[in-house]
Amino acid sequence: MALTNRLLDVEQSQTQLLLDAQQSHSQQLLEAQQLQSRQQAEAQRQQAEAQRQQLDTVQAHAADSLQPHEQLAQERLHVQLAEDRLGRRRI
Repeated sequence: MALTNRLLDVEQSQTQLLLDAQQSHSQQLLEAQQLQSRQQAEAQRQQAEAQRQQLDTVQAHAADSLQPHEQLAQERLHVQLAEDRLGRRRI
């Protein structure tokens, strides 16, 4: 009887060790997945920030290139108006 009890104790101890090891492994996997998720979220945030900065740069260049075109269009309009006034005076 004592031997049976001792075998049961050993079996229970081994089972508990296996359960503890499995739980520890599961916890490590969970932590690794959480870390990977955080790293992916950070990478996506950085990518979004880089795209926003690139868009800001493109918009700034577009605005800079539009300004001379607008000025040229205004100058042409002034020239056209001046020519129209001169043409009316000649008649």
